[in-house]
Amino acid sequence: MIKKIIIGVFVLGALPVFSQVDSLKIGLDFRTRAELDNGQKTLIAEGKSAENTVVSRARLNMDYFYQNLQLYFSIQDARTWGENASTASKNQNFVLNEAWAKYQFTPKAALKIGR
Repeated sequence: MIKKIIIGVFVLGALPVFSQVDSLKIGLDFRTRAELDNGQKTLIAEGKSAENTVVSRARLNMDYFYQNLQLYFSIQDARTWGENASTASKNQNFVLNEAWAKYQFTPKAALKIGR
């Protein structure tokens, strides 16, 4: 799955861009968040200690404009540090976060389809 997406990014990036209205924007967003679980809205249970976790999220965004057409997609990989890596072929941490296509018929009318 990841290989197909990377190949798709390179194919779209290799498309010839002759007009000034055409553009391709690629972005990467990486965020890390630390959490302390010491009981939420209540006291922590007796005999239980506080838990620390660190969560990372990486997003790859791609926005492509061609004349009246705009394509956008965003893929995300979210993981908890120290979590065992999955040996299964299906990775549940990797998701298609957002994908849509928009066609601008007139300056005031457009059709947008996607997730």
